[in-house]
Amino acid sequence: MEYLQLLQSHAERLRTDGMAKATIEFSMRVDSDFLIYLEASGKFGMNDVMPRDVAGYFARDVFSGRKPDGVKAYAYKLKSFLSFLEETGVVAEKKLSLAVPKVFAKQESIVTVLSDKAVAVLRNEPADEGAAIRNHAMILLALRLGVRRSDIINMKLTDIDWQNDKISFVQQKTDVPLTLPLLPDVGNVLMDYILNLRPHVSESAVFLRHYAPYRALAPCQGIAERRLSIFGPEDCPQCGFHILRRTCATGMLRNNIARSVISASIGQLDPNSVNVYLSADEKKMRACALSLKGIECARGDLR
Repeated sequence: MEYLQLLQSHAERLRTDGMAKATIEFSMRVDSDFLIYLEASGKFGMNDVMPRDVAGYFARDVFSGRKPDGVKAYAYKLKSFLSFLEETGVVAEKKLSLAVPKVFAKQESIVTVLSDKAVAVLRNEPADEGAAIRNHAMILLALRLGVRRSDIINMKLTDIDWQNDKISFVQQKTDVPLTLPLLPDVGNVLMDYILNLRPHVSESAVFLRHYAPYRALAPCQGIAERRLSIFGPEDCPQCGFHILRRTCATGMLRNNIARSVISASIGQLDPNSVNVYLSADEKKMRACALSLKGIECARGDLR
């Protein structure tokens, strides 16, 4: 009964945090598998669980044949579950989350973003035909507003409120409604495409194939990848829509926009989710450095 209540509480927390349905389902699968393992080991309450039990979960043969990325995914979800239990006071004294083997735990990496030069090129890209203007509008939605690729692909004509200069839609990943301002440069390109170059069909999707049959674009079109391929690794460390979104979030952070505003703009419910973008802001990273005042030493002291 205790384990069932913990599962239900964790699922509710994930829903409150705006996690996608698929994310919640995977988390519940990992949580349930771990709790079943505990019961099989004779541990019927969290008070009986010790750090060695967490390490033992990953020592089972079932993980020996799995790919490293799959094991890391399990470790990350289990660490999140154990951290939740610690946060809510269920196992606060034991710090079970620290027992997840570090070799499996998800590693934080430095966020990569576009250079200012690349951003300038993308924002001022000349486009004189339908497909180019369509692609330009899609790229600006990600670069200027931080819209996810899935939401761009699924955007409907009715999502655009021209009178109030805003775009409203339900995010595909989280099912959470989001409203964003329709910036002038984004709105101008969108209007040009929709009024002058978009095929005149009854399809409700904003972005359509440029050639018949005129239907909504497939998710994997490689639009951002092809456009970003003109840049070298110094200006574009990674190709794809996601680097455009990261560049947008980092730009807002550099302009001292509140974290709560940034997280809301990019569709994240947790303001702390934007902390990862600090690594792309050299000025703010320097401000995080600790002062050596009071522990100064002469060059000779270092020998």
